[in-house]
Amino acid sequence: VASIVVSNNSLDLKQLNEWMRGMMPAYKTPRKYLIVEELPRNAMGKVTKNDVKELFKNI
Repeated sequence: VASIVVSNNSLDLKQLNEWMRGMMPAYKTPRKYLIVEELPRNAMGKVTKNDVKELFKNI
């Protein structure tokens, strides 16, 4: 399981992971995080899912 986190600030991944484990079972928490400033969008402003999938191929 992986997660994309949209953030333009410094983010403490350890703290985020601890929070996620408190919200859901450990087996459902992301093993990898990808931090981006914004999600890829098309001209209509919708998130382009294929571009998001491409982001995960690089990690």
